[in-house]
Amino acid sequence: MVNPAASKPERNWRAERYAAVADHVARATGWRIVLTGGGSPAEKALTDAVAAQLATPALNLAGRTSVRTLAAVLAGAEGLLAPDTGPVHLAAAVGTPVVGLYAVARSALTGPWPEPRYCVDRYAEAARQFLGASEPGWHLRVHDARAMDLITVEEVCAQVDRLAAGRGAR
Repeated sequence: MVNPAASKPERNWRAERYAAVADHVARATGWRIVLTGGGSPAEKALTDAVAAQLATPALNLAGRTSVRTLAAVLAGAEGLLAPDTGPVHLAAAVGTPVVGLYAVARSALTGPWPEPRYCVDRYAEAARQFLGASEPGWHLRVHDARAMDLITVEEVCAQVDRLAAGRGAR
């Protein structure tokens, strides 16, 4: 599953990057891609942009699930790819592994608990580059949309591959 939008746009990754990772997942594992997200215009626009760039058709549930339904869908998923957003915690609560994308805040602070092992965390680099903070405080946030650009498609694909190997994908 892919939930591309967060409540704060600075936490969002680019649609083309989500699409590249989702296509990699579909090719490498045969898993069907399901897109989720809220029904706000901004969330639907980002999710629709991801869907439009996919080479592999996906089921787009953005704006079409209640929290209870989303929890049920997540419980049956092999994994979730998402930035720092509520569905990350919902997935963790139902035992679904999360590839979380973190650069605005450290994954150890706001990531999926108790299992952050698949997170991609560029927070320290973002704090140095955009705030000039060599030793950022524990709760410091990087309020700069460029922070998420530090996360590469290649490193996210590597984490997805680790997750898939642990789930017994082909």
